[in-house]
Amino acid sequence: IDPIGIKTLKESMPNTNIITIFINVPREECKKRAQGRGDSMKAYHDRSIAEHRQFSEMIRSAAYDYAVPNRNLNIACDIISHIIYRESQ
Repeated sequence: IDPIGIKTLKESMPNTNIITIFINVPREECKKRAQGRGDSMKAYHDRSIAEHRQFSEMIRSAAYDYAVPNRNLNIACDIISHIIYRESQ
């Protein structure tokens, strides 16, 4: 969900405690995943620019509750599981 979606969700559910997790995928990993999907380099580049525009303000303003690096899927899943457990207590 992008920053606009987060804002819309929070506004539509004002009495709900919504926890946001920004999953930060390094640019090289994004490129590797795009190549694995068979995306062209132009498609990867266009998507990269669009995502940068969408998320740069969110990152600058820290408009999320948690940030999780996603260099390793298993580690990222463990961190997110811990966050969910902690927030549900």
